Amino acid sequence: MPIGTTNIKMSDIATELQYSSSLPNDSMVNILYDSSQLSYNQSGGSYHNLNMGSATSFQSSIEGPYSAGQNMALKNWGGYTHDIGVNLNYIINNGSGYDVNVRLFLENSSGFGGGFQFFNGIIPMNNTGNVSVSNSNTGMGAFSNYYSGGGYWISGDISLLMPPAFRPIMMDVTGAVDTDNKGSGIPRLTYTAHGTPGGPWNLDFSTGGGPFVGILVSGDNGSGGFPNDGVSWNKRTAIVIDIY
Repeated sequence: MPIGTTNIKMSDIATELQYSSSLPNDSMVNILYDSSQLSYNQSGGSYHNLNMGSATSFQSSIEGPYSAGQNMALKNWGGYTHDIGVNLNYIINNGSGYDVNVRLFLENSSGFGGGFQFFNGIIPMNNTGNVSVSNSNTGMGAFSNYYSGGGYWISGDISLLMPPAFRPIMMDVTGAVDTDNKGSGIPRLTYTAHGTPGGPWNLDFSTGGGPFVGILVSGDNGSGGFPNDGVSWNKRTAIVIDIY
């Protein structure tokens, strides 16, 4: 259960981090703070947590003091929740001359299965209604939903409402990065750079393309390539989709 803001015990933090509550006291503080260095691991600190105590993030409350070797107080853990929902930043730009229907999902595998839908909307043409959302809590517990499956993936179902007859409308992922400031924004793998067709997707049926239905963003671990690598369950992702 989430850590409170008073009477914080090391054993409670250990339990929340999926450690044994019988960790030795002489090394326990370092073990707990070391969770800030772990990705994919079940005891990795949740970088999705945005509102811990008087600080603004897990990174500034836990990782920063640990890396600096100072101010590693138990009070820093006030408000920590291991299973907080996956938080995402997403920008969708539509500079084309046609309205585009966009649905985005969190997946628990590398195949499109229409997982948890976190966005559904029509993006108007000519950049008149672009979408920019920051730190959106999907409500899907990051640890409980995405740890055992190797992380999460971001997929899309993107299509034109009225396909034109004279030119293709292209869609690509121009940015997908880690946003926690640890590692200076680790790039995610995207279909544009690593998959098939290896470039912008043609959304127009009339020119040999069609709707995009599949994985847009995979992981930061660097193993397996796109789309086999999941995004660490305890990491936040910012994604930019450009339609033009």
